[in-house]
This record gives sequence, C-alpha cells and structure tokens, in this order.
Amino acid sequence: YMIGLAEKYLYVPSSPYRNEECFMSFLDYYVQKGKLKSAYDIRYTYLWKQLRKNRVLTVANDFAYICRDGRASTLHSIKAPYTLVFFYKPDCPDCDRVLDCLAKSDICCNLVGSGQLKVLAIYAGLSFPLWEKNKGKFPSSWISARFTIGGDRKKYNLPVLPSLYLLDKDKVVLVKDGS
Repeated sequence: YMIGLAEKYLYVPSSPYRNEECFMSFLDYYVQKGKLKSAYDIRYTYLWKQLRKNRVLTVANDFAYICRDGRASTLHSIKAPYTLVFFYKPDCPDCDRVLDCLAKSDICCNLVGSGQLKVLAIYAGLSFPLWEKNKGKFPSSWISARFTIGGDRKKYNLPVLPSLYLLDKDKVVLVKDGS
C-alpha cells in the first residue's frame, strides 16, 4: 500500500509532488530489503533499475545519434560548457510547447549563440519517416537528431515526453527531467 502511494505521488508524471529521488528512497527500501510480494517484485525492481539511470551528479550515459544532415555523432562528443538534451516526439503537443519556449527564450538563444550551450533535440520514437518529416522544425543552431538504428534509447528512462536533461562540460547530469 505504501509503495503504491509513493508511486502515485512521487513518480507519476502528472503529480505536482513528483520527485524521483524521494521515490527512489521507497524503492531502495522495498527492493533491496526484499519487502515486496512476488507480484509487485518484478514491476518495482524494473522501476528501481530504470530510475538509477542518469541520476543527478552522475555522468550521463553516452549514446550515438544521426543528425539531420546524416552525420553520425555521440552525446559525449559534444563540446560545450553546457548541453541541454531535449528528448521529444514530433506528434507530442507538450514537446511542441517546450520547443516553442526554448526557441523563443532570450536566455537560451544568447547561450547558444555564445557557444556556452549546445541543444541536442533527440527524437525518442521509432518512426524514422516521422522524424525525417519533422527534423527541420528546430532552430538551425540546434543539433536535431535521432537515435541510431538499434540505438541506445534504453540507456535513458523516458516515462513521459518531453524530457530535458542539463549536462555540464563533462556530461555530468545537473538537472534530470527538468521543467
């Protein structure tokens, strides 16, 4: 009962109290101490493993991507003091809203223009034709990309899109799933 309440209030994306780190405290206790009944054990053990990916103050998992111009690269090869990774899907209204806010933000535009920030908009879906159709909607100063075929999307827990990660120059996660 308690872990169900913790999930509802601390993990569900629509909760105003969402806090993965707090939810991890519950999962640590229940999963590591073997406190779950078998029916829940698989689900919460899976969530526990997912939430351990790319935690704040850890080095973000590297992944390969294909840019809109067909060039291949990796997250860790981006050279900038800060990198904003924007996981999205083109048919997601919230993703469009965040794209619009970032593209019109004076702060974001100034940081990108000065080279202090690189924005990597990475398509998190599987339909490459859909990505091809929409890859041009991002500012030309951004890196518009998709995962490589058979790519590394499983290295990130993306329960809801859009999902934003702010990384420092060493690709350490400063903000995970930021607003």
